[in-house]
Amino acid sequence: MSIPIVQSHEAQGNRGFSVMEVIVALTFLMVALVGMFSVFSSSNRGSLDAYRETYGRSIALEALEWVSGLGYEELMAAKSMPNNPIAQRLGLEEFFPIDSVLLDDGSTIDYPNEYCQFERKIQLIHFPDDRIFLVRVTVRAKGEATFRRGSIVLEKLVGAEYD
Repeated sequence: MSIPIVQSHEAQGNRGFSVMEVIVALTFLMVALVGMFSVFSSSNRGSLDAYRETYGRSIALEALEWVSGLGYEELMAAKSMPNNPIAQRLGLEEFFPIDSVLLDDGSTIDYPNEYCQFERKIQLIHFPDDRIFLVRVTVRAKGEATFRRGSIVLEKLVGAEYD
């Protein structure tokens, strides 16, 4: 006489996962991975925006300080005579690529490659009654590079009484 083999519930629970359990687990895993990827992608975009904005601000600040350091009389000459050497170097009212800076002695300072993805425009807005200039420097990215806000604009007043 043979004894029938009876399986207990404990033995049946150790067989493995059902197909449905595997599909549910994979679905949760995919949702988690897509969420992590979007967080990393957003973080990378934010870092790149901050990187570009830092370079753009330093380019604008450099031009703003250099131009405002010329003083009221030099700015007046640059504004009133377009053939003035300073007016030509400033490139007033036009966007120019950032490659190098021409110094007063004729030598140049070459910018790092990171600066070459930007261009800047210097504007002199004259208020003759108050004997002041508003120096406005606008920096924008060229090509595929962009700023979140489109461009960076810095302004500074330069007056005759400060010379």
